[in-house]
Amino acid sequence: MNFQEVTRDRILRTAGEKTSYTFVNLGEQGPSTPGGKFDYCSVADKGIDTVLEISVLEAGLVGTGEIYPDLQLFMSLQTRLIRAVDGEELYVAEVTYKGSMQCYSAWAEENGGRFREELITGCEKLSERTVELLFALPSTGVAVGIVDGDTISLLTADEKVSIKLYGIDCPKDAQAFGNKAIQFTSDMVYGKSVEVETVETDSSGRTVGLVTVDGVLLNEELVNAGLAWVYTRYCDRPICERWKALEQDARGAKRGLWSEPNPIPPWEFRRK
Repeated sequence: MNFQEVTRDRILRTAGEKTSYTFVNLGEQGPSTPGGKFDYCSVADKGIDTVLEISVLEAGLVGTGEIYPDLQLFMSLQTRLIRAVDGEELYVAEVTYKGSMQCYSAWAEENGGRFREELITGCEKLSERTVELLFALPSTGVAVGIVDGDTISLLTADEKVSIKLYGIDCPKDAQAFGNKAIQFTSDMVYGKSVEVETVETDSSGRTVGLVTVDGVLLNEELVNAGLAWVYTRYCDRPICERWKALEQDARGAKRGLWSEPNPIPPWEFRRK
C-alpha cells in the first residue's frame, strides 16, 4: 500500500468536499525528503499560488511485549504550506494517528485483512485532521466525559476523541480547586453538543482546540472563573491577550484558585 499516494488522494478529496478551494494534484513534484527545498516557480507560472506538501513520516505497528504482543497502528504525517512564487513556508504541522490495540495474531488473521482495514481508517482520520488543521474547520460532537478541567472526551459522528483546551491549564484533581474545575467544565458541557475549533494536534495525537457550547467559549470561562491559568508558553493567538487580562481580574478579585495564598501552576505541580 502506497501510504504517500493514498493519504494525498484522501486529503485532496476531503479538502475538496469541505472547503471552497480548488486543488490540483502535482504528482511527484516536491522535495525528496520531508522539509527539503524545492523550486515551485514552474507551478506558480501556471496560476497555482500555494503548494501543500504531504509527507508520511512513519507508519507501522507499535506495542510492548515479547511473544505475541498487543500492537496498535501508528502513523505520522507532516504537512507544509509553501508559497509557490518564492518558496516561503506558510505553515507546518505534524499529525499522528493511533489505532486500537490488537494482539499480533489478530492482525494476521484473514491474510492481514484487519490490518489493511486499519490502514485505510488511519489514512482517512489523518486526512480529516489535516484538513481541519489547515483550514481551521470546526468539528462538532457531544461531550461524553470530563477527564479534568481542561480535557474532555467528545463523541463525534464516527469516533470518540480527546480534546485538550487550547491555551489554558487547570489545576489537577489532586490540587486545590482541581475538582471544582472539573465540576465547572462538566456543568458547562457534559451531555451537550459542542463545537471544537482545532488549533493543533499534540505529540500524543490529541486535538488541542477552542471549545464552544451555546455560543460560550469554555476556555475563556474557566480563566474568568479563576479555575485556570493562561498557559503563556503555548498561548500565542491574539485572544490570549484578552485571557491574560481576565486572569489578572480574577487574581485581583481572588476568585477561585486565586483565593489561595500561593497557588501552584499545574506544570510545576506535575514536575514535583
